Amino acid sequence: MRRKNISFRFAFACFVCIAAVVAVLFAIGVLFPSCSAALFDRTVELEIPQHPWEACSNDVEMWYSVKWSYGNEVRSLYVPPGERRASIKVPIGETVFICAFPLGEMRPFGAVVTPFDSDAAFVMSQEDGYIAALLMDVDRDSTKGINYRALKEVLKSVGQESSSSVSTADSVGVLALDKVRFLRDVMNGELSQSSVVFIKPFDMPQFAIPNGVWVSESALGSYYIVKDSMMPSIRLSEGVHRFYNPSTDRELVVVVDEKGNTFRYVRQALV
Repeated sequence: MRRKNISFRFAFACFVCIAAVVAVLFAIGVLFPSCSAALFDRTVELEIPQHPWEACSNDVEMWYSVKWSYGNEVRSLYVPPGERRASIKVPIGETVFICAFPLGEMRPFGAVVTPFDSDAAFVMSQEDGYIAALLMDVDRDSTKGINYRALKEVLKSVGQESSSSVSTADSVGVLALDKVRFLRDVMNGELSQSSVVFIKPFDMPQFAIPNGVWVSESALGSYYIVKDSMMPSIRLSEGVHRFYNPSTDRELVVVVDEKGNTFRYVRQALV
């Protein structure tokens, strides 16, 4: 009987302590809502790979605008030229989407941190950056619980099936994702394997362009050699595509809409 009483007293003491801690956390959350989230932060280290334009010219060094989802807001950090690493705080218990935009606007490198990830360091990639950029501004109630590991497996599996039915030149990874279907299912809470569909890229008509080597911003490694002032036949998915000519320091921007219509221009490179 004596042992039971001790046990009861210990349990009661634990209950009182837990209740007190909960009360304090609640009070902090009510009085200082911005501080309550900080109690559940963790720090992650990001590594930004070398950009294809940096690899083709010793004179090019990118700066980056790093953005990441944090609760219902998007936070940002400036990474100056020459730096490859950044340290940020992310909330525990939700899926966090992180993007590093070269020059603040180009195709981002990215990483996605889920509650299941125990790693403290992440090497960013353009594939993760594309998905993270799509989901970063979507309603957080629809995205903060996404199991990104499972989503990547589906993207890989469906992508391989799609690639087997088209030529290698058509295989452009997540850039060919049907964004409308994908985002519709995300926002409706119906994200599944059927949400992942890849659309065949569009044939681009040849067009006049200064001679030289035009290097894609894609880390997949596409580049085109122009010798007769005409861009060779290329295939592009919907979206914005940029190419850099290091010998002329010019940038080609090609915008492709959902129907394959294109708009393009050449400008002084921003690098």
